[in-house]
Amino acid sequence: MKLLRILPVVVGLSLVVFSLVSCLEPSDQGEKGSKQSLPQVEGIEAPDFELPDLEGKSFRLSQHRGKPVLLIFSTTWCAHCRSEVPHLREIAANYGPRGLEVVQIFIQESPQKVSSFARQYQLSYRVLLDERGEVADTYGVRGVPDMILLDRNGRLVCRRCPDLEASLNGLFAKQPD
Repeated sequence: MKLLRILPVVVGLSLVVFSLVSCLEPSDQGEKGSKQSLPQVEGIEAPDFELPDLEGKSFRLSQHRGKPVLLIFSTTWCAHCRSEVPHLREIAANYGPRGLEVVQIFIQESPQKVSSFARQYQLSYRVLLDERGEVADTYGVRGVPDMILLDRNGRLVCRRCPDLEASLNGLFAKQPD
């Protein structure tokens, strides 16, 4: 009798765990025509992309060669993304004048929602709209926030950098590549 009461709980928990794991792990069966996601290998060239910003102006990654770029993938509903904003504004203020291009990419969000978020949180850096999530897919984003630091040549310095400040200081200590 006890087994009959416990069995639905065990099955339910198993389904929840399976669902969570399948959301976190990329599928081995890519969709037809899907792009290869960015591996987490230092020095690999980041895929080029083009997205609109909140003013409708186009941002193409390759047009920013010669500058290091910090890509921040996020959403308006992510509490951790919101808590990171003061730190990101500080990074933009400290490293922007030295040439760092800070770009926050909102995934599958409406321009109205993102615009409201940008005003509320006083975002002082470029905000892009990845409304269909295609760039996030290309970059293998599986959770937010996801930060990717690129060097002046568009190559991966680090992803989810354990110490972003140290990575930025190391990047700016080097002469241009």
